[in-house]
Amino acid sequence: MNFNKRMAGLPVLLVLVGCSNPIFIGDERVPVSDLSPAWSPSGQSIAFVHLHPFPSGTDRPGGLYLLDLAKRTQRLLTAESPFNVSWSPDETHLAFADADGIHIIRADGDSLSTLYPQGGWPSWSRDGRSIVFAINGRLQTLSIGDSIPVEITTANYFVREPEVCPNGREVVASVSGEICRISLSDGGVHLLTSDDVEDRSPTCSSTGLIAWNRWSKGPEICVMDSTGHDRRILAYDESGMSWNPSGTCFVFSGSTPDGPRLFVMNADGSNLRKLTQ
Repeated sequence: MNFNKRMAGLPVLLVLVGCSNPIFIGDERVPVSDLSPAWSPSGQSIAFVHLHPFPSGTDRPGGLYLLDLAKRTQRLLTAESPFNVSWSPDETHLAFADADGIHIIRADGDSLSTLYPQGGWPSWSRDGRSIVFAINGRLQTLSIGDSIPVEITTANYFVREPEVCPNGREVVASVSGEICRISLSDGGVHLLTSDDVEDRSPTCSSTGLIAWNRWSKGPEICVMDSTGHDRRILAYDESGMSWNPSGTCFVFSGSTPDGPRLFVMNADGSNLRKLTQ
């Protein structure tokens, strides 16, 4: 696959409400897709959403999967249809969003429960005690075991796609088409991008690098430092991304003629490799 050119003849994009990853549709069918990857805290596995619109006759139905990186095996956790996925810090649970709200499931696939019946883009706090998410542009935090979320006031900013940073004190998010850092203590917003270009789907590494999607003349996967400087284009594609624990590389859902698949790329854009077929 050549990421230096946008492939001709790609399917049309369909973006679901509450979904940071697009679903690609053609004239006749939705292709099989691997979306919304989330690298585990230990670095040993990647959770992702496998979309299979025509499950009849297949031994790999759609749902939330775990990819064991050492064994190269995939295991179905639940046949639900999640949009976004986040690991608990101790790697025992995952949070995900779907059309019915925010849910939690054990990493072995047991004990699926609903945390809150609304919202999208859940991201686990670094102490594992709460989950940050967004509802209708409002940033929320909800302690595990509680039933009512607490809003983190961010003035008039419409917040989407929050992800708790490794420092645990901030989230990176998209607000009104720009990338920002938001303080979890007081809701203070620090813009990292500010132009007429659509920026979204940020993710922050343990080294402070932020990868995000930028829509200029076409979709781009970019990185910048924690202050918004040293910006670089790594690939010409549109995707949700997730860093490995050391911040040396990230996984993303990249376009192929057969639909999105998971790929890994180093932080400098080198060593592109495909993870799912």
